[in-house]
Amino acid sequence: MRGWLYPYIRSRVMLGDLHPIISYLFTEYKCNIDCHYCWAFNNQIQGMTEDVTKDSIDWLRDLGCRVLALMGGEVLLRPKFVHKIVYYAARQAGRSNGR
Repeated sequence: MRGWLYPYIRSRVMLGDLHPIISYLFTEYKCNIDCHYCWAFNNQIQGMTEDVTKDSIDWLRDLGCRVLALMGGEVLLRPKFVHKIVYYAARQAGRSNGR
């Protein structure tokens, strides 16, 4: 219930327009596969920095978002970065639950 029901009720009850339950965070635009239908093979574009990603996670948490999906080209091209971000998001979610 804490994972879905409470955030949903909160998104309906709180004032304001933006109360996402699920957010997609595009952390990476690079990809190691060149699919003809995909826009993500532009390896000239840099992915998100750690500071920008942490600020985004904090902002989304303050809006009530509790589910975060990492998206982009191929997110796992930077596995250490992804591990840091997932760990940070989980730690922040624990703080907002009173742990």
